[in-house]
Amino acid sequence: GFSTYKRLGKVRDVFPEDRLNFLSGHVAIGHTRYGTVGLEKPTEYLHPIRAPHGRFRLAHNGTIAPYEYRNLLEEFPDGQRFDTQLLAMLLEKSLRETNGNWIDALALSSEKLDGSYTCVVLEKDRLVAFREPRGFKPLNVGELREGYVVASETAALKSINAKKITPVRAGEVVIIDQNGIHREQFAEPNPTPCSFEYLYFSDVGSEFDGVSCYDVRTKVGRILARRHPVDADIVIAI
Repeated sequence: GFSTYKRLGKVRDVFPEDRLNFLSGHVAIGHTRYGTVGLEKPTEYLHPIRAPHGRFRLAHNGTIAPYEYRNLLEEFPDGQRFDTQLLAMLLEKSLRETNGNWIDALALSSEKLDGSYTCVVLEKDRLVAFREPRGFKPLNVGELREGYVVASETAALKSINAKKITPVRAGEVVIIDQNGIHREQFAEPNPTPCSFEYLYFSDVGSEFDGVSCYDVRTKVGRILARRHPVDADIVIAI
């Protein structure tokens, strides 16, 4: 079965080592985020999200567009409150219709979605990670001596000495199980990456699709200085 631990608060307070000792198993997902929806009842919106029939747990980085949200509410009219829950319902339905084949299920689901849904999914015996065809948010996979690891930021993977770090492509799914790792395109990529990942969200030491966030920030600063010169002694990042 699944064990879940999630709380509101700062990472260092929510995830001290002594509180994680009860977790066991050979595969896990986690998610830290600040709320953009559901602020009136924040504890209900903590990830990972349980699929309605319990098939998997889902952690979602991104936002489903408002018109897609309305369409999903019409397809699943049972009072679901926010986009990740509806995304989980759509994926679970697609898996039923494709006999549990994630490549086919994601291809089917992507026909109804145009928003941002980079996700990691935990099933009982495998980890599934994917980026939507727009590749709006980053996702990377690396290798450890004892297995594989997936994370939004390359800086996180480097901090645990992961090797062979590569980005998950837009429209690609990565399936990790007892047989190893399998990667496959489920949709044609149409990359429209989020500029704020380069400039704000990502750690300065991370790379987004192979591009250094530090280099982008430095070059953007130079462009800004050329376009809007000022008589200043020093310029600092904010």
